[in-house]
Amino acid sequence: MTIRFALFLGLVAALLTGAWAQSDAVSVRKQGDPILVKAARLQAYNHLLPLFLTKDQLKELLPLIEEARKEDRELALKEIQTMRQMEREIDEALKKAEEGSVPTQELMADFQKRINAISLTRQLLYGKHETLILQFVNAKLTAAQRRAAANSLTVTIRGEAERPSEEELLKVWIGIALLEPAAYEALIAIYKRA
Repeated sequence: MTIRFALFLGLVAALLTGAWAQSDAVSVRKQGDPILVKAARLQAYNHLLPLFLTKDQLKELLPLIEEARKEDRELALKEIQTMRQMEREIDEALKKAEEGSVPTQELMADFQKRINAISLTRQLLYGKHETLILQFVNAKLTAAQRRAAANSLTVTIRGEAERPSEEELLKVWIGIALLEPAAYEALIAIYKRA
């Protein structure tokens, strides 16, 4: 979810700020996408394999991930529709701007409002699935598996002075190890091997 959403927001930022001069750099950077996908898969394995998930656990977990992926796809389609609606308005405003007319604050505020709505909707969807999966993790994973999941993270949330709680770490782990698109492929491969 996050890689696609980051790319989506990058495109929106480029549209709204007129950063098309960087389009060559963007196309060059896209060449790195397959490498990033492989790195994300490797990261998923790094976070999943130490848990030694059982086939039964995976059998219960996979439908939760599949539902999250389905709703993410549906939301992405709605986001594209919104973007396409914005594109016509952006094209008109861009044409006027190229003729020397400064875009109105109302127009820019409207675009920002739509982008914020997209972002909020995505955050709510993510939160919903994070909560459902956290419930599964707390109910179905052993204490040792939860510790392994939390300890698979090498990041700190609040700096070096205070270690985040296990629950905070598990929420981060869910996003990195379960809701990331590459994680699904890793989970399927682990399930087939279990």
